[in-house]
Amino acid sequence: MSWLRAGREDRGPIVAMTRGVNGAWVLADGGPETHVIFVPLVGDPEHRHSVRRSLTCVRAYDDDSVYAAGPGSVLVGYDGRWDDDELPAHSVRAIWCADHIYVLADRELLYFNGRWRTVELDVVGLDGDWAAGDGVGADNLIVGTNGTHSCIATGSGARWTREGCSSFYLYHARVTPTGAFALGGDGLWSRKRGEWIEHAAYDDRRNVLRMPLALDVVRDAPFVIAATTFNRSSVRISTFDGTWHVRPSPPETRVHAIVACRMPDGSLLAGDRAGALWRSTPG
Repeated sequence: MSWLRAGREDRGPIVAMTRGVNGAWVLADGGPETHVIFVPLVGDPEHRHSVRRSLTCVRAYDDDSVYAAGPGSVLVGYDGRWDDDELPAHSVRAIWCADHIYVLADRELLYFNGRWRTVELDVVGLDGDWAAGDGVGADNLIVGTNGTHSCIATGSGARWTREGCSSFYLYHARVTPTGAFALGGDGLWSRKRGEWIEHAAYDDRRNVLRMPLALDVVRDAPFVIAATTFNRSSVRISTFDGTWHVRPSPPETRVHAIVACRMPDGSLLAGDRAGALWRSTPG
């Protein structure tokens, strides 16, 4: 595999990206304006929208809808139309659309059912540093860290139940009609008949530190993009689809953080704090 330069966004750092229909959606947030960019499978990145607010997370779906959120703001795109709204949250971790639109914030979960409603997670016994969420229908999942161990909760609307696994910390979550997955630096977990089971093949080298960048689901199986080194000169990219595959780092990438996602054709898209976008090619 090699990398090709897909573009550069002068607005500033690439802060989030997600797989979409026939490409990927990207947020470039240099403040005070955020650019919403679509990177097609073939061709140059396309500027689709901009807002004079900070957006930090994005999620797209097979009906070509796009949901993005940031401190105090939410943006929804569909069929070429973009609608933004104020959001009663100042720290946003994730956004997704299931039986409601959900936004995971700092110690709060917001959902929209005609108006925004807030679940104060600490108050309902779900204390923790929640990091990610996802859902399909009424099956919703949030994950994070609580002290020295991970935390998991499942539910819908205002009704949530705490679950758990033996991970120390969890950063990513994905839910499909057939399964649910949770991912942290120390393991990958899937829900089987109400229990969380670890993928042994994921943690094959316990002396190697892997920082998960993205979790996707491909043909009902988890697909992980991870960084195995962070320094000024390179970022080593690895992918997991049942076994680990070590990839070279994108050229000229000298960052301490990078975001990435899997494109619909199986290639990878990566972005960095300098605003550069890179797309992988087979080989």
